[in-house]
Amino acid sequence: MAEDPIAALAEEKRLWPGWSTIESEPAVFNELLKNIGVKDTQVEEVYSLDEESLNTIKPVHGLIFLFRWKSEVDVDELEFACPEGVWFANQVTDNLCASLAMLNIVMNCPDIDIGENLSSFKEYSKDLSPPLRGLALANFEYLRQCHNAFARKSEMTDADMNLIDALKKKKAAGGEEEDDEAFHFIAYIPISDSLWELDGLKRQPVKLGSCTNDSWLSLATPKIQERILRYEQDEIRFTLLAIVKKPLTIHRAKLSQNIKHLGLIDKQLATLDHKLEPPASDAVAIESDPNVDAEMAASVISSISGETDITKLLEMREKLAQEQGAITFKIRDEEEKLEGYTTYATRRQHDYSPFIRKMIGFLADKQLVQEHLQ
Repeated sequence: MAEDPIAALAEEKRLWPGWSTIESEPAVFNELLKNIGVKDTQVEEVYSLDEESLNTIKPVHGLIFLFRWKSEVDVDELEFACPEGVWFANQVTDNLCASLAMLNIVMNCPDIDIGENLSSFKEYSKDLSPPLRGLALANFEYLRQCHNAFARKSEMTDADMNLIDALKKKKAAGGEEEDDEAFHFIAYIPISDSLWELDGLKRQPVKLGSCTNDSWLSLATPKIQERILRYEQDEIRFTLLAIVKKPLTIHRAKLSQNIKHLGLIDKQLATLDHKLEPPASDAVAIESDPNVDAEMAASVISSISGETDITKLLEMREKLAQEQGAITFKIRDEEEKLEGYTTYATRRQHDYSPFIRKMIGFLADKQLVQEHLQ
């Protein structure tokens, strides 16, 4: 019985000890976040650093910046260290920087549910130095399997060959590192009233200044722009990703609260006039969240239940109905976007090389390869 090439490739990927490169695509990062167990969090690409654009994706947990790597010498970095209250790991193996930048953010956000596996690793590594923490990450089998879910056979081969070439160059240069065409991911995140740059290739986190959770983005953007300006004017190969609270969760919470408010108004209208029927709304309702009652502001409840002017109540209801329609539209838009992310990630995880080899072999057997080449 012939060996299944897809199953054989999956097994080879599982046993491969390396780390593949990660595409700077939100769909890929979102699938990776989901697979490693991080909940209610999403990655979005940032196309502009202006305040208006950044406000559309708030709340932002942290930023991931991709750029062409250049070796840097910092005489102030004397030892490997990590400030108290900051979770930081060094990058000790090639191609780990994407997952590392992401982890350097989510591990420092107490309001993010990072799941059982990462929580256990965080507890295990809490007393380790950054290099040892990075070494533990490099040997974290669960993370490596999730990271390499997007690896293709050609990428695995390239990674192995690049490692061999790097060792040869280092040996030929007498142990000195050379600046190759490599790209690198780093993280920016507010921790304990300070903005930090977390770069796994640096010995320790870099404190960029004091900030609040509301102001840190205005401090981070000029730092990113400053790094961009270090490159030639025609260098455009930069990517900025934001780790944010899942917008779909935010919109659904707003819709649930909206439904609760409408229910209160309808109840008050019925109390004031038993014959009055509330106007129909074109907005699509969803099942309300039972937790919203506890979150609903007491002032809103009292303002509705204390209002005795039917005209004002009807105006409030009309405004809420319009808002509900807008929120519902955002939910549908977000659901479509997430569906697109899932489709892209699913296709990206599939390695088409067995199919391509099989097809080329079939064409060769039919003596059609030369015909298509011409």
